[in-house]
Amino acid sequence: MKKVLNHILLQETRKSCERVCVPDQAQLEVLCSGSSGDIRSAVNSLQFFCLPEKELFMAKRRCVAPRERVQRISTKAGPSGGEEDQAIGGKDASLFLFRALGKILHCKRGKQDASVPEPGLPPHLLQHHRHTLLVTPELVVERSHMSGELFSLYLHQNYLDFFSDLEDVDRASQYLSDADLLTADWTSRSLLEPYGSSVASRGLLHSHSHQVSSGFRPLHKPSWFLVNKKYRDNCLAAQSLFRSFGLPPVCLQTQLLPYLAKLSNPMRNQTQVTFIQAVGHMSLTRCSGRLKPETLTDKETGEQQEEEVEEEQRDLQSNQPELSTNQVLLDEEDLNIEDYSSD
Repeated sequence: MKKVLNHILLQETRKSCERVCVPDQAQLEVLCSGSSGDIRSAVNSLQFFCLPEKELFMAKRRCVAPRERVQRISTKAGPSGGEEDQAIGGKDASLFLFRALGKILHCKRGKQDASVPEPGLPPHLLQHHRHTLLVTPELVVERSHMSGELFSLYLHQNYLDFFSDLEDVDRASQYLSDADLLTADWTSRSLLEPYGSSVASRGLLHSHSHQVSSGFRPLHKPSWFLVNKKYRDNCLAAQSLFRSFGLPPVCLQTQLLPYLAKLSNPMRNQTQVTFIQAVGHMSLTRCSGRLKPETLTDKETGEQQEEEVEEEQRDLQSNQPELSTNQVLLDEEDLNIEDYSSD
């Protein structure tokens, strides 16, 4: 993009007889990074920047030492090449979920400069040498506007299609397991969640031992959504059919229903009997098959996925039954206790 803007500047300078304000190369870099890859936004910002009314503003900027200005810009840009807030042509830097996942899964790295010596790694660590990343994984997760745990879930669902080496897949799965372990304990989950997403995203990037052009690959939503939806539907159905027992959903499906499934005639309601047979029994021979996750579109955002998960959790919590005594099994009036006499 910088070459295109330089070409436009050259043409416009010749036409206007050098009456336009020409930004220097450091300012062009900031303008390109601030456009977030949108060439129309970059051209519009360049046109605004080159207006004659900007001469006073440009003069003030030239008062700053060139070395200091370049150093400040490079500090803002960071290793991702301008991934921070920009002052020129600033554009909303939020990423759609599809694009954010692609930045991690496609693992784009810069080319090694021959003039820059490679880091001196010891011989037993040479297999871990990688070129410089073009993105900052933590910043990608932040701009997706999604929790780190849910972002790692999307990576776990789609990462296999972007690897061609079995050893790389093994290494990537180890990093994903480590990230999942960091957020396993609920007492420290909120504190370690950013570290978990960092381990997952950087682990997948590092696991690519060699960069391979994988082309376009469709992305899918995690199968966890389908499993969680089925679990939520079963919980709501169990609460509706067995409300008189006054038990929470977990106890209904793990204790009561397996026990009722062992009885010959536990219920008279056919709907309850059918549900007990479907949930209370676990088949050892039948395989349910692989789930077919939903395809992720390129316009879905992280906020939408977060809202869907939170809405499902609220629906499940709002349908919690009130604890009450079971009138069928625990009615004290129907109990008749007699003393046993041996005479």
